[in-house]
Amino acid sequence: MVLEFFSYNFMSLIIISALIVLMYANRETEIPAAKFFGAAVMLMILVMVTDHIERLSGNITVQQAGDEINFYIRVRLICSVILYIIRPVIILLELYLLTPEKENKFILAVPAIVNAMIYASAFITPKYSFGFSDENTFQRGLLGHMVYVVMLLYLLMLLVFSVEHFKKSARRSRVIVIFMVIIAVIEAALEWTGIIMGYSTPVTALMILIYYTYLSVIHQYETARELAQKELTLAKDNLLILKSQIQPHFVFNSLSIIRSLTKRDKQKAVQCIDDFSDYLKAHIGAILQEDLIPFEKELENVKAYLSLVQADYSGKVEVIYELEETDFRMPSLSLEPIVENAVKYGIGREGGRLTIATRSDSDNYVLTITDSGNKEKYLKEEHKNSTGIGLENTRKRLDMQLGASLDINIQESGTVVTILIPKEREKK
Repeated sequence: MVLEFFSYNFMSLIIISALIVLMYANRETEIPAAKFFGAAVMLMILVMVTDHIERLSGNITVQQAGDEINFYIRVRLICSVILYIIRPVIILLELYLLTPEKENKFILAVPAIVNAMIYASAFITPKYSFGFSDENTFQRGLLGHMVYVVMLLYLLMLLVFSVEHFKKSARRSRVIVIFMVIIAVIEAALEWTGIIMGYSTPVTALMILIYYTYLSVIHQYETARELAQKELTLAKDNLLILKSQIQPHFVFNSLSIIRSLTKRDKQKAVQCIDDFSDYLKAHIGAILQEDLIPFEKELENVKAYLSLVQADYSGKVEVIYELEETDFRMPSLSLEPIVENAVKYGIGREGGRLTIATRSDSDNYVLTITDSGNKEKYLKEEHKNSTGIGLENTRKRLDMQLGASLDINIQESGTVVTILIPKEREKK
């Protein structure tokens, strides 16, 4: 008897075992409403055991049982009623995964309750649902197909609810639910018409396994998306912190230049104040810009700073632009700190030459800032001001927003700062 049970339910047992293994593997993962799947597994085991007993009782003939045939008919009736009641409930449990509201759960349970009442009436009369003759043959009543109607109704509701509930998920993921429901509908329709029989248990078990796998995939997708969103938010917060340090730094240095001019050349200081005021009005958007901006826009910020430097420094500051490539983007106020560093620690008030050059190769946009400063002086000044935030923050922002690198090469003839911006990353 036991061997026959395993033989007949082999496929269903394999599927249920696979589901149990998956549930055990995901025991520390909060899969939505996992407790309903546990209940579904218990009901499936009950269905298999009850179905096996019903089948054994149905194979007993009057010649074999004699006067005890009524006992087998009674056992078969009880098992059949249990099966007709439980099958729709299993699909109802899957619907409950998508409807956490209590009032909706009661409404959804109405078809299953009606189905249970109809088939429970078999204990009183076979007129409405089903019954067995004295020869232990099956007789269907007026509403004997109600279980298939309810199951088809629940399956269609499961399809609609799933697509609606996971409408933000990948479209390919929803195909899983559609496939699952179509298979279950086909099986229910074929069994209803009597074309095939005995496949409802393995198909139901397979549907539960597919649905659990589907919810697991969706849960992992949502978890990964939430994690990515948190990381993105954290990255943006870090960028805001870095930029909030750079912005006042730039303004403070500009005001320091103007303050220095007021002691030596008030007329030039007034002109610089006007220029700086115009600059702030024209470029306040760039200061507040969170996204990348065109290189030429960033270059305007640099030129505004250099105009203040040239007005203040006693030595001549010669600026050379060798721009072969300008059609790329970079973080706002990311070039100015590099130029400022080159002017302050490389050229200095004695004056010198500053070259800003751009070009591109097959993979990168290449931006170089070269000054003609003295190596020893640069190292001395840089060490003295090693607590400065400009270059380090710029390096971090370039890396976070563009995956770009910033390299400083201190030579005898001056310092060269090279920025490599990956073309593919900049486009994205």
